[in-house]
Amino acid sequence: MGSVEQRGILVKSLEAVIGAKPLRHIFVLTLVLLLSLAIGCRHQFETSSIPQSRVEEVIERASREDPSPAPEIEASANETEPPSPDASSSGDSEVSNDDSSLSSATEAIAAEREDSTSTTAGTEQDPSERFLLLTRDGPLVVEVVLRIDGEPYTRALEQLVEQAMHDLNEGDPEGLTWEAAIENPNFAFGQYGNLASEDADQKRQLIEMYDTNRDGLVNRDELPRFLTRNVGGSRAFSLRSSNEFRGDNRTRSHVRRLLDADHDGAITIEEMQAAPQRLFERDADDDEILVLADFKDSVEQTQPQMSNQRRVNAPDTAILISERTRWSYVSYALQETYAYGERVQANDMPLTPELVTLLDENNNAFIDSNEVSTLAKVPPHLILEVAFSNSDDAAMPKPPSIKILAASETLTSVLDTTRQDTSHLSFRLPGADVKFFVNEDPSLANVSQTVSAQFSSLDADNNGYLESDEYPGQLLAIQIPFEGIDRDGDGKIYENEVRALVRQRQAAIRAQIRARAADQEDALYTALDTNGDGRLTAREIYGAPRILHDLDENEDGKLQSHEIPGTMAVGFVRGDANQDNALLVMPAIPIRGDVESIPTWFLGMDTNGDGDISPREFLGASDKFERLDKDEDGFVSADEAKRLLAE
Repeated sequence: MGSVEQRGILVKSLEAVIGAKPLRHIFVLTLVLLLSLAIGCRHQFETSSIPQSRVEEVIERASREDPSPAPEIEASANETEPPSPDASSSGDSEVSNDDSSLSSATEAIAAEREDSTSTTAGTEQDPSERFLLLTRDGPLVVEVVLRIDGEPYTRALEQLVEQAMHDLNEGDPEGLTWEAAIENPNFAFGQYGNLASEDADQKRQLIEMYDTNRDGLVNRDELPRFLTRNVGGSRAFSLRSSNEFRGDNRTRSHVRRLLDADHDGAITIEEMQAAPQRLFERDADDDEILVLADFKDSVEQTQPQMSNQRRVNAPDTAILISERTRWSYVSYALQETYAYGERVQANDMPLTPELVTLLDENNNAFIDSNEVSTLAKVPPHLILEVAFSNSDDAAMPKPPSIKILAASETLTSVLDTTRQDTSHLSFRLPGADVKFFVNEDPSLANVSQTVSAQFSSLDADNNGYLESDEYPGQLLAIQIPFEGIDRDGDGKIYENEVRALVRQRQAAIRAQIRARAADQEDALYTALDTNGDGRLTAREIYGAPRILHDLDENEDGKLQSHEIPGTMAVGFVRGDANQDNALLVMPAIPIRGDVESIPTWFLGMDTNGDGDISPREFLGASDKFERLDKDEDGFVSADEAKRLLAE
């Protein structure tokens, strides 16, 4: 039927409804007009002269993913908002999936996913955190099992909230107001580490800050913010990510610039051989140990080892995967990091190409934006365990630890060369050196001993308690009035009251684990630091020519910046958030090992504590040094010294 005939019928229909009841008239008139418009649009489309190729181009463009710009993320937590519904993918693709090997691999991975789901269903697992680590050659899905005193990490904060609710309520569990909570004698002086109010204006500000639902009442969801001062998003675990050095920690390497004597952008064979001499020129204190600050010519050396800065509109180093994840940002980060803003396919991620198969639900060989949320379910490439202890009264406090629980086949060969210690582990991927470590605020250890020492120094008359004239207004850097510690109000402060206050103040700190992921500042420095202790020892400095030569991938006699492997680190810490820049530093590795089995003369000569005795440190004759140096590597190691002792 032609368009003219159709419109004629519509006109007659319109005439027929004239005189009908007003409501029916309006309804029918509207319906007829809409139908007429639809018919006109269809006719115009059918008679259009747009070439078919142009139509296909428009459809193809519409079906492709349009990467959204990177959002500005609050630097304090790297958290994301709940995902909004993504538009469904068109599913149209000309990529053939006839390859039998690809089909077999897909079926095997799907079966593995089903087996993994079935084995975990119905079983209670320790709570863990998952994040995406954007390494140079592909993203790694990392899962971390976190423990505090052998318990799931979430329990410590839950117990703190329960204790605080008990101290706040004191017999009246319902209807507790924020005004009453702030004035409560158990909290009024900041005994829990919370902010204390000194006047009515501060009280009003605190209520506005923590009463998030504006009902004037305290509830368990609001209380963590009050107890933690909103550190780490008031959660038991938080992750920050810095991208400040991402992509340029090779070109901006201080060590590379130093060794490139002619400044031509490459380290030649001659410059490689001269590397030890050039490096030792920066040994200002002449101890045969170099740290990164030795290579800086300005006040930059005051910057933290792991940056806490981020560049806007650039993907982060790591992204926390949780119920708050904004998947549109994850899609953007993958596209920008691995596909120059386009959709990601398997050959864009040589390290983890199987992720494309796992995520590609519509089988178009790409990762579409509505498919990235499956990252929350895929088997992780790496499972770590991070453990902290609260045994501050032990004679030997248990330090935090990190270890690998499991790894995928993708990382099996890499992990064969893992450098691991109680506090850190590292491994080298094809395009990057990856480090994980744990650290803790030293003030959390030996609390009882520290309290006893300061209490004794203040108890001038040695009567076992402090009176108001003996109290200086603070203890262990905790500023709190006398009555805030004197819980029973007897005018005396006993040591056990001080100990209880310190533990209470530290409870929120101990209940939160914070992580930071960042590309490290100087990639070549990290490559030369073969034992991963954050220093360049004499052995590593003299071995620099060999390391530099091995990094020359194309063997053209020139080490270019793109041949230097990238380097990134992820640190897990506990302690005062204001000290994070000091805490997020790779802890030193105990190079010497079992000190008791090492000869005393060796410990005395190893003046810089690097675990080796160099010719400069050796106090005997040169022929004696040569006899001790069994492997003729130019150093006397602790093992060689112990071997002499055994003989």
